[in-house]
Amino acid sequence: MADIHSERLQEMLVDLNRAEERERRFKEESNAILSAISAMSGARSKIEVFNILLRVIARYIKFENALVLTRSNDNENYDCLVATSTPCEQLPWGIGGAFTRCVAGETIIVFDAAKIKEFAFFNSRQLALCKSAMLTGVTVNANESLLILMSSGKGTFSDNSRHVLERFRPLIERTIIDIDYRERLHTLVSVRTQELYDSRQRFRDFASTAGDWFWETDPDFNLSYISTPVAGLSGTDKNLLRMLTSNPAAWEKLMISKSRESGFSDLEWKLNHLNEEVWYSINGRPYYGRDGQLLGYRGTGKDVTARKSI
Repeated sequence: MADIHSERLQEMLVDLNRAEERERRFKEESNAILSAISAMSGARSKIEVFNILLRVIARYIKFENALVLTRSNDNENYDCLVATSTPCEQLPWGIGGAFTRCVAGETIIVFDAAKIKEFAFFNSRQLALCKSAMLTGVTVNANESLLILMSSGKGTFSDNSRHVLERFRPLIERTIIDIDYRERLHTLVSVRTQELYDSRQRFRDFASTAGDWFWETDPDFNLSYISTPVAGLSGTDKNLLRMLTSNPAAWEKLMISKSRESGFSDLEWKLNHLNEEVWYSINGRPYYGRDGQLLGYRGTGKDVTARKSI
């Protein structure tokens, strides 16, 4: 009887030690998560945020490369938000069963990436970097996001690795939200900066060709902007070249500017408006995008009917 009680006592002590070890491990992981979240608040870029996450995970899970993919509901493929491996950044990550399960809340271990649809397009070099992988996902702001950990060795990830990654889901979700926010903010700032640049350039061009009203066209001289209603220019045909067909000299001058991508000045032509002759004079110059591509022409115009009537 004493032996039975002693055996049960030993079993209870083993269970207690295991429980204490689990509690210690969970406490350590919780502290790591809180420490990482605190560090992310001071990060200056999405790369810093990503690296903070990876440093925490690397303390508990062995891996060599990692990346975050994201996809909005109206996109067919996933885009790479951030990655530790350049070859993985430009890959056409499509939708597959494994990815769908991950964004639904599962954490999946891939023992042989070559047999999984999502990795089927990998070449031999890329497969060498990803012989095994572990994936998990979240849905943030109606966007699907995935974290993929990769290893060049087979069988790197275990059930214990999967359980650890699942416990880190709050940190992973917080990281992806942060990266997604920074990416959207960067895109918004870039768009607004480009709009400001275009606006300033537009008015610099207008100022250099001063007149009564402003105009802008595409590369084929289709009017895209007029600052104020102009008599005779309110019809359905907005192409300057076609407007000038009855004015051969002006038409030829505009065609020369088009062929040379050059500016022009004092280009005069006559229009009939409400059975009366109206004369306009326009000045213009080409304008370009930041990549050097011709975007169109812009300039100013003025009514010179009074002068032409003298």
